[in-house]
Amino acid sequence: MFEKPGSEELKKVMKHLDEGHIGTDECRDILETVLLYHRILFDSSSDAVLVFSLRDGRVRDLNSAMLDMFGYDRDEVLSMTADFLGEDNLLALNEKPLCIEKWLPRKDGSSLWVEITVNGVVLGTEPFLFAVIRDTDAHKMAETDLKSQRDRLEYIVEGTSLGTWEWNVQTGETIFNEQWATIVGYTLDELSPTDVNTWKNLVYPEDLERTVGELTAYTTGESDVYDIEFRMVHKDGHPVWIQDRGKVVSRTIDGKALWMYGTHQDISERKRNEEALLREDKKYKSILQTSVDGYWLADLSGKLLEVNDAYCRMSGYSAEELVGMEIARLEGTMTFQEVSRKIDEVLNNELSRFNTKHRKKDGTLYDVEVSVQFLDIEEGKLVMFLRDRSIQTEAARQNKLLQDQLLQAQRLESVGRLAGGVAHDFNNMLSVIIGNAELALDEISSGSSTHGYLTEIFKAARRSSDITRQLLGFARKQTIKPKLLDLNDTVGNMLNMIQRLIGENISLSWMPGSDLPPIRIDPSQLDQILVNLCINSRDAIGNVGRITIETAMERIDPYFSKRHPEFVPGEYIRLSVSDDGSGMDRETLEKIFEPFFTTKGLEKGTGLGLATVYGIIKQNGGFINVYSEPGVGTSFKIYLLYDKSSRIAAIDSDKLRIRGDRAGETILLVEDEPSILKTTSLMLKAMGYSVLGAGSPEEALTLARENRGRIDLLISDVIMPEVNGLDLAKSLQSVCPDMKQLFMSGYTANVVASHDILEEGIHFLPKPFNKDDLFTKVREALDFSGGGSP
Repeated sequence: MFEKPGSEELKKVMKHLDEGHIGTDECRDILETVLLYHRILFDSSSDAVLVFSLRDGRVRDLNSAMLDMFGYDRDEVLSMTADFLGEDNLLALNEKPLCIEKWLPRKDGSSLWVEITVNGVVLGTEPFLFAVIRDTDAHKMAETDLKSQRDRLEYIVEGTSLGTWEWNVQTGETIFNEQWATIVGYTLDELSPTDVNTWKNLVYPEDLERTVGELTAYTTGESDVYDIEFRMVHKDGHPVWIQDRGKVVSRTIDGKALWMYGTHQDISERKRNEEALLREDKKYKSILQTSVDGYWLADLSGKLLEVNDAYCRMSGYSAEELVGMEIARLEGTMTFQEVSRKIDEVLNNELSRFNTKHRKKDGTLYDVEVSVQFLDIEEGKLVMFLRDRSIQTEAARQNKLLQDQLLQAQRLESVGRLAGGVAHDFNNMLSVIIGNAELALDEISSGSSTHGYLTEIFKAARRSSDITRQLLGFARKQTIKPKLLDLNDTVGNMLNMIQRLIGENISLSWMPGSDLPPIRIDPSQLDQILVNLCINSRDAIGNVGRITIETAMERIDPYFSKRHPEFVPGEYIRLSVSDDGSGMDRETLEKIFEPFFTTKGLEKGTGLGLATVYGIIKQNGGFINVYSEPGVGTSFKIYLLYDKSSRIAAIDSDKLRIRGDRAGETILLVEDEPSILKTTSLMLKAMGYSVLGAGSPEEALTLARENRGRIDLLISDVIMPEVNGLDLAKSLQSVCPDMKQLFMSGYTANVVASHDILEEGIHFLPKPFNKDDLFTKVREALDFSGGGSP
């Protein structure tokens, strides 16, 4: 259905005419103005316009663009009919515009690809057909050419592993080829080209934001190149590395992208290779950075390109200062020309190693050994490793120190093995000598000469016993029973005794540390340490002076441990004994812990005091450090282990009840050495005890059965040919369930400990012992209320 055409002005004119408001002349003027305005628009259009009469189909009007576009003159066009458009039924058009694309002939015989918009209108009472013809020939040619190029490109791409995509930026529609789908494990039927999120849904989540950001930057003109690598998720779930390249092929006038074309390439294998190379590069760089030797990479002009941390430490420069620096600047003795000659010799394979001097940042010179290699890659590079020879000298010194310490330890260990080897037999003999001497002294008048001789024998035996004990302490095989001790309390209780030992002319200072955790050590060993060190200090002072005992927490750091390899880094309790005595020179310091080494006269010492201290500390897992200078004094610093979680248990006085001499109690004594069995029996009988003596475990079992319920105490040697003392005690439990036990041995601590004799609550008497030692241990075992079973 057609509408009457007209502008607002025409409508106004028609209204005024109907109402009689204006005259005919005035109306004509307005109409002529409107018609002129529309004629100008009609003629100035760049599209060709034809007006056909629908009554006869002939051209009734045209614009100048029609003549320019097809090459006809005005009369030729006016003679044309609607057949020129080459479309049937145009004259029957009566409702809506029609838009068609086709070829139309030009006057010169060529054809022009045009877009025709046809619309029917009624002017007055006569119907007309308006045809607007737009020249789209250039667009058509470009489109045809683009399709041809696309076809050729797809033909080429199909022969490669590239996937292709086309993207309508405005609608989001995307077209993929088969290879694109194959790369991510899909078929084309599984990918929707109309879903704008098809490809986004396949991008690896961690890469999505970056990928979309770079694509947006390119399509909006912020970036000139779209070439990006990202990961996509394969259909089976594994990531696929993609190199995506694309180009906008059409944009709007204001630069917005309309259509984009691109390729996908699977670069997973390349990425794996790159990552492998990066790992190898990182590994080698790590090796170079952790090397103790310096590393250089230099060009052939002698300019540094890379350095490692070791050379920075050697030279005092930072890496930033060294990179770009000329090698000649670091040389301490060679000139620039000499450095150049060295490089030439390397290039000619005449040189690979040489010694030189380098200058540190602070100006000091140091000796360097240079190993150099020419790499004929990347236009040639020089790789150099530089070793600080002063470090080698220090390493050699440290190695010599360790060797000396090892030899010292081996010497001390040899003496320890010797001491342990003879300890058992020697202690057994001393037990017999001491015991018989005491028994003889009890029967001889104190005024007789024989009593004096026996007294000297007894004293010599006791001194021999002390020497054996010191030797075992040095050899770390002393029989010990470690306990948790408060170091400050233990030392504080010894101060009066130590003051008597050192004499009134020497001041004793006590400086206890605060909040010290307990240590685990045999109290008698702690006594030996303090007594030996304080006596040593007393002798070094000679007359008037000061001894200072100090405790504190102290940390041994790795730097100190590096200079003293026998020290393990960590936190310790430190016990220090210092004096202002005569001091010692270096030669003396190197020997002070050797057994029998002494600077005192024969009548003043055996040379075992400090050796014993050394052995005790090592036996307890600690360390000792000595500082001394002639005329200045000496300081012994002992580092002992501790346990913060440990607590010192209070002594239950009700458990230990020594009730004194109780005659009439029966003791079963088991000892495989006849002389010790006889001597010990006599000593016990002299104390008023009834003694059953057994020379073997079998004999002991027989005596126990015969005296069932009468035996109060078992005293047994630990090590016997048939069975050890602890197993014997267990065998006797069924016969004498209430019998207490006391074990004795002349073996070293490591042997005794292997038989579980040194466990808490088990009574032990080390050989040799005298009558008082025996009596004390017997009463302790009999009167201890903790039970008689081991």
